[in-house]
Amino acid sequence: MRRWLIISLFVVLMAGCAAKSPESLTPRFQLLDIGELGLEGKSWRLSGRLAVKGVDNGFSASIQWEHGPIEDVIELSGPFGQGGVVITLMENRVVVDDGDKPTIYTGNAQDVFFRHFAVDMPLNALQYWVLGGAVPGPSYRLQEQGFEQLNWSLVYQRMQTYRELLLPEKIKMKNEKTTIKLVIDEWRIM
Repeated sequence: MRRWLIISLFVVLMAGCAAKSPESLTPRFQLLDIGELGLEGKSWRLSGRLAVKGVDNGFSASIQWEHGPIEDVIELSGPFGQGGVVITLMENRVVVDDGDKPTIYTGNAQDVFFRHFAVDMPLNALQYWVLGGAVPGPSYRLQEQGFEQLNWSLVYQRMQTYRELLLPEKIKMKNEKTTIKLVIDEWRIM
């Protein structure tokens, strides 16, 4: 009887020492204060995969996004690099180059994207959201694993560590018309 008691106690103690599941080891989302961490005005680059589903249209693409103090350059390409488009965002100007002659638009980047791709994409807000921060100024409401802002719900499904920073790896963004899924494979902050 004593032997079974010792074995049972040993089993219970060992179960308590079992390794945590990979999900419990994944860092959890924390709203990033971009200004406080010194990221405001910094250049950064991300590469990954993007899926966008609108009411009547959608697409998936590889994404390379280079953010700088003066302009953002977003390269979208289909499988094997085919069907690419380069979107350059500057203050009140958007250049869309789909391999033919680049087209220059003036106005809001989100409106230009909608005219060109027929899906809603909050490009001006995304430069903050992809870092895990809220757009400065407009109010936001924290929720489980993310927040809501500008009529978009953002869920940070997986985070990754880059140079001591906790940055997004997998984000799902949704409003009443559009769902965006972004998986970030690589970060580089300059």
